[in-house]
Amino acid sequence: MSRYVPTVSIVLCENPSVWKHPSEKLSEPIRAFPETPRMSQTNKRYPVAHRWLLAFQVLALISCLLMFGCNRSQPGDPDGKGGGTGSSGSSGGPNKPEARTFRIPVTAQLLTRGPMNAYLQAFGTIRPLKEVELKAEMSGRIYFTKRWEDGDYVEANTLLAKIDDTTIQLDLREAERALEMAQQDLIPARATMERRIKEEEFSKKMFERGAYSEVQYEQARLTRIQSESQYQQALTTIETRRTQIEKLKEDLRKTDILAPFAGILLPAVPPTAGEAGAQETDLTLLEGTLVGSGQTVLRIADIRQVVVELDVPAKDIDFVKIGQTVELGIYSRDGRKYTGTVRDISSTLNPTTRTYTVKVIVDNPLTELRPGMFSSARIITETRPDAISVPRDLVMLRNNQYVVFVVEKKELTEEPSPKNATDNISSPTEETDTPTPAGDDSTNPDMPTSSGIAMADAVQDTGPAETAPADTIRDATDELEEPAEPVTIMVAKQRIVTLGIENRERVEIADGLKDGDLLVVLGYETLTDGVEVNAAIRGQDAGSEQQNEKPL
Repeated sequence: MSRYVPTVSIVLCENPSVWKHPSEKLSEPIRAFPETPRMSQTNKRYPVAHRWLLAFQVLALISCLLMFGCNRSQPGDPDGKGGGTGSSGSSGGPNKPEARTFRIPVTAQLLTRGPMNAYLQAFGTIRPLKEVELKAEMSGRIYFTKRWEDGDYVEANTLLAKIDDTTIQLDLREAERALEMAQQDLIPARATMERRIKEEEFSKKMFERGAYSEVQYEQARLTRIQSESQYQQALTTIETRRTQIEKLKEDLRKTDILAPFAGILLPAVPPTAGEAGAQETDLTLLEGTLVGSGQTVLRIADIRQVVVELDVPAKDIDFVKIGQTVELGIYSRDGRKYTGTVRDISSTLNPTTRTYTVKVIVDNPLTELRPGMFSSARIITETRPDAISVPRDLVMLRNNQYVVFVVEKKELTEEPSPKNATDNISSPTEETDTPTPAGDDSTNPDMPTSSGIAMADAVQDTGPAETAPADTIRDATDELEEPAEPVTIMVAKQRIVTLGIENRERVEIADGLKDGDLLVVLGYETLTDGVEVNAAIRGQDAGSEQQNEKPL
């Protein structure tokens, strides 16, 4: 640094001959630095303002170096590594950060007992339990009472359509008039018959007395027979007219197309697989057209009970029994579950699908299930009312054994360390070193430098360190006798389990887990037995499917 002393001196003072050291009196002259070629070049190269700016930069750099040196060398730390008086360490050295243990984040769930079912998965289509075709019983033009659409619900005996009955109405009125005329003809026929009967009786008495001849008596008897015949003919005519009227009324009744029971209306012709999406919903397209006797006009189905035809593979048909409970789900109604019962099992294998048809009866009081819906069903083959079950993917096979992981608490006890009590205590005999700034004026009394001046202004005096009394040392030593508090950590424990019944989603744990265990449900893939974990408990509110997590 001595080679740059003339330059710094020139910057601090333009006239070296009158330069004074701050510690000296102004009246005492000092030796001026000789003029050198470097000094003359500096004076010629830089103006006064630039030389003052350069001097400020040099002083700032020297101040930074002094501050860094003070921080590196403090009293009580001769090695210059920091810490100073009162610093703690494992062996009285500098502070070091404690080593942090990495804990695997996992999510655990509290195990509880509940029902567990083993079931067979099957699929099928919903059919109405009772379905009939509504056909026209009379020929004629058909007229509907309103615009019916596919799926409309109707009550029993609801009038849906009517065949034109104009001709039948005319015939009925004509038959009724003929009946009235026949009834009118019956009165004189009866009177004539009664008179002829009396005449026959009188002729018989007179013939017995000899007043009438036999010819007269026989003529009276024949007249009575003829009157009775006329009366019977009048009665027959009346009965014929009445029968004709009843027939016409029956034909008139057949012109009405009524709903035989409560249900929903369906098209006359069931849609095929290719026409299901383009099926017309209007059921009154035959309005005003001529229909023949026996032609299907509509269909009606009672869906208060429906039947689901399931296709069960041949390998599973032995597990299906009549009366078993079946849980059904509809794809168009997410989350809704329906319960049915196995009613019938077909004895013939379908050669095309290689499956058996199992019919399941399902109550449908709200008519939510409609014919043609596709359903997924679970035929429950075995039930555990109080079992511990877990998702299938949580059970892993390790070393030919089924294992799961649970979270357990583990307590660790730390030994007390002397550094905690004695590191913060200063020894009575410890001395504090006072740093000597570099470039002091005493090292070169004949040539003071600008760096020495700057360091002399920046460095502050440091007094001796304070010593701790003996009572403080005894109190700190007594703290070593207090036991350390135990630390609780969470570890993952591997459990070997025995499996029970199972289905596609869950499996029963017959042995290896108990009620209240914390089962690891997320992050279990890379766990090992005894590893430390950072666990969060997954909970579920009663009556809700939303889950939340809270850390342990």
